[in-house]
Amino acid sequence: MKIIVMIIILMVSAFVMGCQLKGYESSKPENIVQEKSEVSSNRKVMSLQMMGQFTDHPPQPLAEPAFNTETYDLISENLFQNVLDHPLSTFSIDVDTASYSNIRRFLNSGELPPKDAVRIEEMINYFPYQYPVPEGDAPFSVSSEIADCPWKTDHRLLRIGLKGEIIDQKVRPAGNFVFLLDVSGSMTSRNKLPLLKNAMKMLVNNLADKDKVAIVV
Repeated sequence: MKIIVMIIILMVSAFVMGCQLKGYESSKPENIVQEKSEVSSNRKVMSLQMMGQFTDHPPQPLAEPAFNTETYDLISENLFQNVLDHPLSTFSIDVDTASYSNIRRFLNSGELPPKDAVRIEEMINYFPYQYPVPEGDAPFSVSSEIADCPWKTDHRLLRIGLKGEIIDQKVRPAGNFVFLLDVSGSMTSRNKLPLLKNAMKMLVNNLADKDKVAIVV
């Protein structure tokens, strides 16, 4: 009888010791890391499911912003010059008009143009003026108009208009035009290379048989 009792006691002790060893094994650092890893994996799976990775229609990636290479040279305002100290003034006689169309493009798209894209002289030159043609052998005529400055009334604004001699297209010398065209991927938008193609068509319609055109790409 005593032997049976001792056997039962030993079995109970072995069982209790086994439970303690099992608890000790489960509390080892590597087991804790494994449990944390499983929890993290479960959370990741739930997150992926919420994001739609396991559905037939996963979320679309955000579109990257369009690549824009438009830059404009910095425009520095001319400082005020006293005409008593600086009686000589020079100015360009070019007839660029691109700034007006460029500003219009920005406004039509609901944007304000960059400040350096606003070129006052090109906006003025965009419109036709009834300047008198030069007389005699003069290569151009000069017209001037003076008015009060709207933003500073004690100053005056002077507008000088030049009108060159009108040359008959039938007697003008042959023209030789060379164009360097950018046909890279940044020129694919409709206001770049397609617009340039339309401009080249307009040029062709105004050329004579004696003119030559070369294109470098």
